[in-house]
Amino acid sequence: MYRRWRIFASVVVLLVSGCASVVADPDDNVVTMTIAAPTVTDFDDYVAKAKGFYDARGVTVRRVQTGTAAQSVQLLATGEAEIGRGLANAIQARVRTSGQLDFVNVADPTVRPPYVMTSKGIRDFAALTGTSLGITSVTDQGTIVTMQMLQRRGVDPDGVQLLPTGGTASRLAAMNAGGIASTLLLPPVSFTAEQQGAVRMGYLPELLGEGYQFSFTGIVVRESWAKANRDRLVRYLAARDDALRWLNDPANAAEATAILARETKISPEKARQTYELLFRSTVDAFAPRIGVSLPAGEGVLSGLRLAGLLHDKDSRIEEFVDDSYAAGAREVTG
Repeated sequence: MYRRWRIFASVVVLLVSGCASVVADPDDNVVTMTIAAPTVTDFDDYVAKAKGFYDARGVTVRRVQTGTAAQSVQLLATGEAEIGRGLANAIQARVRTSGQLDFVNVADPTVRPPYVMTSKGIRDFAALTGTSLGITSVTDQGTIVTMQMLQRRGVDPDGVQLLPTGGTASRLAAMNAGGIASTLLLPPVSFTAEQQGAVRMGYLPELLGEGYQFSFTGIVVRESWAKANRDRLVRYLAARDDALRWLNDPANAAEATAILARETKISPEKARQTYELLFRSTVDAFAPRIGVSLPAGEGVLSGLRLAGLLHDKDSRIEEFVDDSYAAGAREVTG
């Protein structure tokens, strides 16, 4: 299984490595960023937009929706976006192109993936052996944390059939149709699954342990672009810092819930449940301030090696991250 994953990852990198030029927007106040389908992972971006934090920092944000982190880094490679997401895919691309794709992670808004492990009737992890588990794609960061979870819970990943079945909503549909027996789901889809009879086997951050971190929505840019546009990037990160500080203030819970409901088009009740899971439990998904988390990056490196997607045993996370831009943003916000 690992060999097939490695071949697939190499093909993805080859597709993007031929388009390595950086196309910067001529407007010093505009950034083009990739976003996921409407879900909790972009919560701080929703807040930065709704509360006017981008405007206050003099930044205009254009958004391009991509289905996966791999697609996000492809747009960085072609210059169609300047700010992407996904440290795991960025590391793979940078290593396999010997730095030609000079991706670097400049901040980690989420440091503990807010996934919920769900199943159709399975309650014990040992019972997952011999069953099918839905994943987004073979190189997706969600797949990497799935393998880490299985290993931590004493399940041999080779004993579980990992089936690519698309994003969170598609994986729930596949589970309801009987195509897979279990999967990781993001809230609020996880709450819908439970309403439909799915079993909650646990919250991923709790299943992986208190000290576990993983750069789940790492803000990735081209290093060459960042150096040429430092002021613009710092102002963008300052707005994200404003949003994280605002989100982590309990006094803003009601308004934050309303923003999440509006942006993701879910009911106020599901938005409330999601907010409480993220900020009033032990999940601790979002960082309190903008910045690079070395432990979260180490979680990515170890996961890539576990999945057979990174063979370089000597690489250190410091080679793939740069906190100086976020540090500049924190100086701006105070």
